Formats: sequence, structure tokens, C-alpha cells
Amino acid sequence: MSSFDYPTLSRSDIISILAKSQIVIVIDNDFKNIKLNLISSLYTRFIIYFDALNVGNHRF
Repeated sequence: MSSFDYPTLSRSDIISILAKSQIVIVIDNDFKNIKLNLISSLYTRFIIYFDALNVGNHRF
């Protein structure tokens, strides 16, 4: 594997990881017929999951 490669996960692996991490529950059909709402929801849940916003610690 070169330094530019990254592991490729199957759709079932992604669904399993999302469920085990309690990020979101999706089914295989959600990825087959992906909609903008799902992408937006996943993005929002990732931000919340990783606490990238750190909302409580901002000082303005």
C-alpha cells in the first residue's frame, strides 16, 4: 500500500460502524438512494460526535 492509499470500506462496514458508534442508524437502501437530507444529517452528526464546534468553550 502506498502512502497515498487509504482503506476502502464496504457499504455494510460503514453502516455497522455508524451504528456501533451511535452516530446514526441507516440501512443499505439509504446509501443506494442517497438524498441530500441524509448527507446533511450525517455531516451534522459527525460534527456533534467529534465535538468540532466546542460550543461551550467559545469566548467572544
